[in-house]
Amino acid sequence: MLETWKGLYNKELRLNARFSSGWLMFSGAVAVWAVILAYSFRAGSGLLFFIIVLHGAYLPLYVLASLNKDWRQTAHLWLHSPQSGAALLSAKLGAGLATMLVSLGLLSLTGLWTSSVELELLDEPWGALLLYGFAVVVKVCLLALYGAVWVAALWMVRETLRYSLRKARRWALLGLLLAAFVGTELLFNLRWVGLRLPLPDIQYDVPGLTPFQHVYLGSSLVYLVLVVGVFTLTSYILDKWAEG
Repeated sequence: MLETWKGLYNKELRLNARFSSGWLMFSGAVAVWAVILAYSFRAGSGLLFFIIVLHGAYLPLYVLASLNKDWRQTAHLWLHSPQSGAALLSAKLGAGLATMLVSLGLLSLTGLWTSSVELELLDEPWGALLLYGFAVVVKVCLLALYGAVWVAALWMVRETLRYSLRKARRWALLGLLLAAFVGTELLFNLRWVGLRLPLPDIQYDVPGLTPFQHVYLGSSLVYLVLVVGVFTLTSYILDKWAEG
């Protein structure tokens, strides 16, 4: 079972190498530019923070590109694969997440470097900055996973209904699913004050950077549950589609 999943994972890395390497090259260019800004103008951390948060869109885009590529090139193999829908989708998520984590690691280390140059870190403990950075990366990864499973679900519903419903009804159903996505986003974006993790009070003045003071564990937990739920539903739809 594990060997089979590794095969799917390696296939994902190989087929989408251009997409992944392009993103890594982009992140590397951003890191170099941020270091130049840090040494020349005592700036750069704001740019890094923005690109790190932008990683929340990488995994959904990767999953969408991978699904479209598979469907164009190997649709018949995909639908007749002996592997479960969960294995196929988790391989895509795993491959995209691996590239994203490499990129986040590069930019995070660069962020520590530029922060040490910009702030000269005489008063701020490294532990506080590391905890703050870790909290940001975890939130970005959760956001990326949440978006990716919804992209997979919407794509799967669209393709399964392409020939079974009229175009107007198909788009109406997709609209309802998008409304459900936005609804959960609005509902669970509320601050669960009773479940929060305080972060160190980091004082600095860097253009474009505004540190947050808490990680809201309640909403993060709900997002994680939604990720599992939507992933399970999408895998089920794929399995039923293959059976049909």
